[in-house]
Amino acid sequence: MPSGRSILACALLVAAVFVAFAPALDAVFVNWDDSELLLGNPHFRGLGRENVAWCFMTNHAGPYQPLTWLSYAFDHALWGITDRLDAPEARGFHLTNVVLHSITACGVFALARRLLGGVAVAWVAAGLFALHPLRVESVAWVTERRDVLYGALLVASLLAWLEWRDSIEGKVPRRGAVLATVGASVAGAVSLLVSTDEPTGEWLRFSFAPWGVGASLLLFVAAFVSLARAFTRARSGFLVIAALCFVLSLLAKASGMTFALALVVIELGILRREAARTWIDKVPFAALGLVAGALAYMGQAAQPQAVASWQQHTLSERLLQACYGLVWYVRTSIWPSELNPIHEVPRELAWSDPGFGGAFGLVVLAALALVALRKRQPAFVAAVALYCLSVAPMLGLAQCGPQLVADRYSYVPTIPLAFVASAALFRVFTSRSALACGAVTCVGLGLLTREQCRVWSDSRALWSWSVSLEPRSAIAQTALAEDTKERAFASSDAVERRRLLSDSLAHYAVALELETAPRTACNAAVVELELAGSGDADASSRRLRALELGRAALSVALREGTSPSQPHLVSGLALFHLGRFGESVRELQLHLDLEPQSVVGWSHLGVSLLELGRSRDALPALTRATELRPEERTAHWYLALAAERSGERELAVLHYEAVLRLAPGHSGAAEALARLRGR
Repeated sequence: MPSGRSILACALLVAAVFVAFAPALDAVFVNWDDSELLLGNPHFRGLGRENVAWCFMTNHAGPYQPLTWLSYAFDHALWGITDRLDAPEARGFHLTNVVLHSITACGVFALARRLLGGVAVAWVAAGLFALHPLRVESVAWVTERRDVLYGALLVASLLAWLEWRDSIEGKVPRRGAVLATVGASVAGAVSLLVSTDEPTGEWLRFSFAPWGVGASLLLFVAAFVSLARAFTRARSGFLVIAALCFVLSLLAKASGMTFALALVVIELGILRREAARTWIDKVPFAALGLVAGALAYMGQAAQPQAVASWQQHTLSERLLQACYGLVWYVRTSIWPSELNPIHEVPRELAWSDPGFGGAFGLVVLAALALVALRKRQPAFVAAVALYCLSVAPMLGLAQCGPQLVADRYSYVPTIPLAFVASAALFRVFTSRSALACGAVTCVGLGLLTREQCRVWSDSRALWSWSVSLEPRSAIAQTALAEDTKERAFASSDAVERRRLLSDSLAHYAVALELETAPRTACNAAVVELELAGSGDADASSRRLRALELGRAALSVALREGTSPSQPHLVSGLALFHLGRFGESVRELQLHLDLEPQSVVGWSHLGVSLLELGRSRDALPALTRATELRPEERTAHWYLALAAERSGERELAVLHYEAVLRLAPGHSGAAEALARLRGR
């Protein structure tokens, strides 16, 4: 049972976490994966059979994370969700993140108490981890729920395993049980992997064969049962807890895949025991980690252009990136400056670059020093090894995404570094002085964390901060441009709207100068068309520029093998506004072939045909637009015009009446009805 001092220490730690992360509770969703992950996604909204099945089968918007999806489903059940970035329900989602982080902090305290000894040294270690500004991205960003969830579960698994390990100290496992454990673990991993197909479809759903899932579950249960029976009088309950928490952590995020190797390091370097005699208890964890890693890679590879090929990102570049990451996470833990939502991989990673070549040199020197210290300072060497093992899956050796490093990747890997810092503090100073120094440091970190949380308050604050740190980031400039564009569309003040659109276009211009991304070019084209339609004196030039952007986006999309749907749409819209209706029809038809649910595409196709004098051909397109969006007044108006010109008097009356229902003061529709009814 925990002592009164330990309970008080945990209570103080939780209070400190809530004070430090309080600004995150007032934050909204941001346009950095939150919108794609949660807004407009109906599948996780509910706890019914179909919702739960979707959570366990999807790879939508990133890694395989069914438990994280289920946590969003519970949040939805508690708070609901409005499909807006500034939805008030965001507070509930943020609260869950902070609560989970406080649970992780208490788990880290319990782990430090177990490994380092005293309450004071454990509290400082947990505080250095939990209150550090590097935690902000994982806690204040709803998308990174997976970090705080897998972190809490992985720490719980390790605590339970340590209790199990104590109970088998000095015992020799039974040979038959050893063979059964190995066989069942290997068979369980193989059964699941060979029966699983990579995710496909619009929402990227895995195809899990029922026989494979069932066989895998039974085999892994058999593996842990055999492991429990391999040792007489072992505390098997703790093994069950360790296994269950580990599986759940992998279902939240696969980054704990190296857990089995971490157990070996803890046993050899910290517990100072002979791991060779009890290697068998690591096998099921290793097999589960292998499965999680394979599913994570399959899922990422299914994302369009998510995984860099070996031609795009060479072995030499991956090695430099890995060394840079190893140094960067340590340096930023010591001096948390310039924390940024995106640290992009540069166009070239060169050995001659001091940042990358220097990092490689530091890693080599550190490795040599650790080899020299392995006997004199085994616990320190083990802590560094644990850091390296934990961060290894995120070092870019299997590069996914545009990030060189990421603040969020430090969440679990830097726990050993906090332990080292706290232990060193209490070794150098007296306990009272060390505690005072540690408390002051934690207060300072907490203040920095509060400030960093404000960066994540909304999309505007986030990307303004990012651009201030890295003005030449295409991703940051694009995200800031999109947020500015959305604020312009929401503004009812014409002058403010034009100002925001111009600001948005300026950010798009910087992003396009750095990289011609199809989506960026298309959004910039939309802004050009909006400015042209707002009475801009240079309207014709803006429409021509929009056409150029649409064609540039189409060229890149075709070259990269991505969908050309949006480039065809914006090209068609630009041609429409330029009065080149014949060309507009061709582009819009190509767009609709790929995206048949596009209301904008159908309505502009119909109007283009109407302008070409093809009234009867316009009827099906405009009819489809009104079917897809019955409240679209403009589509009803043009459909009524097309029907009247085609001699379809009853159809024209029907849609003129629809216009008047939607806009009672519409004089054109009233006059047309009077004219038609007066015949």
